[in-house]
Amino acid sequence: MFFEDCTLAEATYPTLFAGMDVVPSGADLQRVEYERPIGSEQALAAALAQEAEEAGRRSPYDVTLIDGAPSLGLVTVAALTAADEALVPIKVGGLDMKGMASLHRTIRSVQRKTNPKLRVGAVLLTAWDKSTFARQLAAKVSEDYPEAAVIPIRRSIRAAEAPLAEQPIRLYAPEAAPAGDYDQAAAVILPREGAA
Repeated sequence: MFFEDCTLAEATYPTLFAGMDVVPSGADLQRVEYERPIGSEQALAAALAQEAEEAGRRSPYDVTLIDGAPSLGLVTVAALTAADEALVPIKVGGLDMKGMASLHRTIRSVQRKTNPKLRVGAVLLTAWDKSTFARQLAAKVSEDYPEAAVIPIRRSIRAAEAPLAEQPIRLYAPEAAPAGDYDQAAAVILPREGAA
């Protein structure tokens, strides 16, 4: 799609879950970072707008989630440029706190240069525990993003196992604390209509 080899619709595939489609990523996406095709920062926003136009000026989906890599490269900037809200997962830990500072700069830069309507809708503090550090991280995130819901997602070995089983936590271990935490997060995040 970034190289105009296909449309967003042509890159979209159904999943095992009714009403949920996916545009898979692959190693070729790295080409965007080093070949930097013209208009890359706006490519995803343009593709979503074209998809909505073809569907009668409204997205064919209730919610569009754009999962960006933790790196802060061109593809992430394109995702933030196309989005209405950013949902930021941060694992409670020192390295993630440092990474959050870089992400904060990137989000503010995108707001100034390519997407002034972008807001941080929620920060998901994953692997949450009741430590002093976790509370300090939550306070720092609340300070940086006063508009965002700060949502703790409790630590659980079952949540760590779910990706290896290639299942969402709600199917793999619906009784695990993180499954309930994500349900509560969805209730806070999803009522906002038309979020991309």
